[in-house]
Amino acid sequence: MNFTKKRWLFFIGIALVAAVLSFLLFRQHQPSKLEKKSGSARNVTEFEGLTIKVPGSEPNSFWELKLAKLTSLNDVGQMTEISGKYLVQQKPVYIVSAGQGEIHWKNRQLTFENKVELKNDEGKRIVADLLTWDSRQETIKAQGNVVLETEDMTVKTDGLITSAGFKKVVFSGMTKVISKRGPADE
Repeated sequence: MNFTKKRWLFFIGIALVAAVLSFLLFRQHQPSKLEKKSGSARNVTEFEGLTIKVPGSEPNSFWELKLAKLTSLNDVGQMTEISGKYLVQQKPVYIVSAGQGEIHWKNRQLTFENKVELKNDEGKRIVADLLTWDSRQETIKAQGNVVLETEDMTVKTDGLITSAGFKKVVFSGMTKVISKRGPADE
């Protein structure tokens, strides 16, 4: 082999090595399906299509929330297209759905808004514009076009605050109670 052919093979070899290295480096920086973006100035992190677990107030309890998107900015996480359940001892006690919401990471307070629906395992249901679940105080606060449905009545009100177990309910604003009567009541 003459000197010119060796030089060309050497340059082709270096070009191939450079191409492979650039391909590998470029491939490492591609976002995965679980998209994560960081903005250094605001310390923002975004995730799409994930399930998160938020510790509850009782032992062995947590919220398991499926989200279309989670944007976390320091102490607050903003969620969109929420559906999930609150589990105690691996048993679902509440089911929630909402268009969007927030998680306050330090105090584990969840706020849901935009077509919020919360059901418990006893058949009680709250529909509201805004619902706040406070794990530390074990309270649920609903505001705006609130409807509380139970087996024997429906309550429409401007707002309510209740214990997590619906033991005590305090209504606020205009309140209308509709009793459901069965055949024995007539």
